[in-house]
Amino acid sequence: MDEQIEKAEQQIEKLMVVISKGDAFSDPVLLSQLMVRLAYANHTIGRGLASLQATYRIKRREVYQAQMDEHGKVTRAKEASQNAAFEEESRYDHFFNLHSDTQTFINVCQSHLKMLAMEAKSQI
Repeated sequence: MDEQIEKAEQQIEKLMVVISKGDAFSDPVLLSQLMVRLAYANHTIGRGLASLQATYRIKRREVYQAQMDEHGKVTRAKEASQNAAFEEESRYDHFFNLHSDTQTFINVCQSHLKMLAMEAKSQI
C-alpha cells in the first residue's frame, strides 16, 4: 500500500503542475479530465490513510505496553510510545493533509467548472 500511496502523491503533484501551468482553467473538457485523474489519485491516498494510522497506533501501543511491563510508569510509557511512533505518525499526518488539500482543490475546480458552464449558457 505504501508504494501505491507514494505513486498517488507523485501523480497529484504532476497533475497540479499541469493544471496550474496550462490552459486547463479555460478548457472545461481538459479540466474535467484532469480532475478525474486527480480524484482517483486522491482516492488512493484516502484508502491508504487507515493503514498508515493503524501502523503508528500499533507501534505506539506496543511500545507503551513494553514500557509499562518494564517500568510500570504511565508518563514514561506514554512519552516513549509517542517518540517511537513519531515517524509513522508524521507520515500519516503528511498524507492526511495532502488528501484534505487535494479534496479542497478538487472542490474549487468543480466550482470553476460550474462558473464556466453558466458563462457558456449565458452566451447562447
